[in-house]
Amino acid sequence: MTRPNEYHWVLGHYDHIEFPNGGDPVPAPSTQLSTLEGLAAISDQTGALLMYTDGQSIWDGSLTPTSLITTPSLGGDPSSTQSAIIVPPAGIGGTDYHVFAIGTDDRAPADKVYHSTFRPASGTIAPILAPTPISDMISTSYDNTERLAATSHADCEKYWVILQDGQSANLHALLVDSNAAPTTVVTSTSGLQQSGAWEGGYMKFSHDGKMLAYADFRSDHVVVLAFDTATGLFTDMHLIQDVPYCYGIEFSPDNQTLYVSSYRRDDVRAHSIASGPVSYPTLPLISAGVRIGALQLAPNGKIYGKASRASNLLEIGQPDTPLTPAVVPNATYADGTVITLTPNPASRPWRHGLPTFTRLSDACAVRDTDVCAALAEAIDTELDKQAETFENVLEPCDDSAASPFEPTICTPLELPDVQPSYQIKWGASRCDGMESDDVETMSITICNPYSNVRLSNLVVHEMVVTLPDGTPVPALPDGAPSVTLVPRGPQCFGDLAPCSCTSREFVVRTRGAAEGKYAIKLNGVCFDVCLHQDTRACFIMEVCRD
Repeated sequence: MTRPNEYHWVLGHYDHIEFPNGGDPVPAPSTQLSTLEGLAAISDQTGALLMYTDGQSIWDGSLTPTSLITTPSLGGDPSSTQSAIIVPPAGIGGTDYHVFAIGTDDRAPADKVYHSTFRPASGTIAPILAPTPISDMISTSYDNTERLAATSHADCEKYWVILQDGQSANLHALLVDSNAAPTTVVTSTSGLQQSGAWEGGYMKFSHDGKMLAYADFRSDHVVVLAFDTATGLFTDMHLIQDVPYCYGIEFSPDNQTLYVSSYRRDDVRAHSIASGPVSYPTLPLISAGVRIGALQLAPNGKIYGKASRASNLLEIGQPDTPLTPAVVPNATYADGTVITLTPNPASRPWRHGLPTFTRLSDACAVRDTDVCAALAEAIDTELDKQAETFENVLEPCDDSAASPFEPTICTPLELPDVQPSYQIKWGASRCDGMESDDVETMSITICNPYSNVRLSNLVVHEMVVTLPDGTPVPALPDGAPSVTLVPRGPQCFGDLAPCSCTSREFVVRTRGAAEGKYAIKLNGVCFDVCLHQDTRACFIMEVCRD
């Protein structure tokens, strides 16, 4: 699994580290950010830096002096432990990135969690929704801790953002399911938290999204909870006690070990995660020789830690084997040189944070392209046979850019227009109908109608259902759309040889859908074109007489 959204780490005093293609880190150009503690960053699906924030200002990924997107405060504070988190677009047709920012009890704005959205378009990023105190939907007396986390919903189309009330220690799961501000909140009460929850200490999801852990700096303990990614509810798992000044936390890649840093002591502790009693067997102390702040798993599979008031990162090279790894006090770049961060000015010595990321669960993380190709090859033959049983042909939309479905016609390609032909069918008989409460399996067939062209790596990145005029389908009282497609995408068709067709299946779910026509749109149909040309050459050869 790869997670391109985490490829760029913005941290400290204008520092920037990149993990190209998920490999070992390399130095990257300086940013515009200098933070005391909290920050967040996000990259796009290709791994390019998209935007980053300290909880107050937000910048685009151009890394230029003019990269500031908006100057009004987002509502957070750079001295908050996790001052902000950036959540990717959610829901069918979602385009906007959600930013949640939190303040600190040390100074205003405090006791609030703010929400705003930003939309990438035409090479720029525009603010859409101004910062609004989203915590007011929970309670006007809400008192935030300085931590927050986010992970994928079970359906991989939505996200859960977790907030914590410092007075009650209740955990609130906000459902992000569209471009709009969240309106659904699920509250859980833990019996493991002792005497409230102080603001300091990190909060992290496990990599499968099924556990959440947070460090309570004041009470010297770490709480571990089980999380239901479908309902947003937490249940108690474990309480790790007597961890002095616990601050940074991180799960191993296999989710079996939890690493905890002690901010005022020079150690990282490793704790086994297992079902059963609340108590944990504590693994041997791992000395790092420096005071340690945040811990963060990198795309290369190593855990890095921020050394407080120092210009280095520590490194845990084998986090899945907690009995043997050593903490390396000076992490290195891919070429072996030590990672040296910009020295902190004397006026701002406390820089111990690492970027907060939305944790895409293992089931929803972007997969390597070879996995997609293997899947397409494995199911290609079976789905092609099943497609022959479908009878009802959908009427093409008026705005469809696809060429007519004529698989029997095979003609030479006339450049530059290259378009496959599409067809969507469903039903085992002519009497099979689509009802307002129904689940129907449909078959989408894409053909290469050209005799001298191969269409390679064809992928339909998104399928969207709308009304015929392009407006969203009506929503149900609970806010869910009345018609949905599963999966939304991507659908991989592999290579289409000349004059060939390939089919895939998807499901249409209707729930209280109004009678009438709906449009199924295929967005982001991408493919490579390999053109085969047959030509001849002729030369005159003259034979001379002796």
